[in-house]
Amino acid sequence: MWSSTFYSVLIEYGDGDLYGMFPGLRRALGSVDPAAAIHWVERLDVVMGNEVVGVGRGATRTGVFAGLALAMAGLGLYGMLLYNGRRRRGEFAIRQAVGASPGALGRMVLVDGLASVGSGLIVGLIVAVFFVHIIQSFLYGKSRLSTFRRSAPSQPS
Repeated sequence: MWSSTFYSVLIEYGDGDLYGMFPGLRRALGSVDPAAAIHWVERLDVVMGNEVVGVGRGATRTGVFAGLALAMAGLGLYGMLLYNGRRRRGEFAIRQAVGASPGALGRMVLVDGLASVGSGLIVGLIVAVFFVHIIQSFLYGKSRLSTFRRSAPSQPS
């Protein structure tokens, strides 16, 4: 039965020809595991650069969809305030007949709208904080408090 192990080798630091190092890497790996084969050799900065490009595209898409969601939320809020204002037309007429000024009526509508927006904002922030902790638990090598810790990057000696 034929079996082989494949390895990917990332070169973090080095000068010279990357592919010129390939025979030496193959000999070194062969001394450890004779059945092993080097599958891929690439410099770490090239690999990380390719990964960052993919992340940038994803971040752009996420930003576009977040902007669309924000615009839709604004339109929904506008529609809700407009509906509530039209629904209360009779109430406003009675208040004006009793002596309320148009400014007082406008302030009343604004305060009612801000109360609903504020309560939604508070509930949304609480839910967002809860989900941030859940999403952080899925990140590889990160704990909930790792964003508060700082470590210096390792340098070649």
